[in-house]
Amino acid sequence: TFVVPAGTAAGDYEISATADAPFGTTATGTITATVVAISDIVHHVDCAAEGTGDGSIGTPYTSLAQLAEAGRFQPGEQILFRRGATCTGTFAPTGSGLATAPITVAPYGDGDEAATIGGAGALTGIHLLNVSNWTVDGMRVINPGTPDQRRVGILYEINDGVTRSGVVLTG
Repeated sequence: TFVVPAGTAAGDYEISATADAPFGTTATGTITATVVAISDIVHHVDCAAEGTGDGSIGTPYTSLAQLAEAGRFQPGEQILFRRGATCTGTFAPTGSGLATAPITVAPYGDGDEAATIGGAGALTGIHLLNVSNWTVDGMRVINPGTPDQRRVGILYEINDGVTRSGVVLTG
């Protein structure tokens, strides 16, 4: 067990240890430890708004394309979609949360209207590929098509051979 000092930047660090070993020798070992920062960033998305947003509540992203430019999401981040608005296309985020700090997708705003992601003919409306610890809570995801088309609302896909967990979908 080791303690990471407050303010340490996220990233990979080498940890080395040396100890006396039997027969008057010294044993040395090195491992790589990954320090993960927990983020409190909240990304707001309102696809009914116009222009270019920065993800703040006052100037939300106005499309899934703008949201994609936010880059890799970090543990603890929230992606909030405005109630009553429909975003068209596929939301295909990258990055994984932690069991103790999942990445959350949910609606924001007053009222009971749904926040909607509409796949618009793509394979899926939300595509979670090779990620862990995501919570999708209270979103409406639609992707209508004809019977001869393969379409889904939310696709959770693992194709990198890594064991993944912690994806939660709630209504």
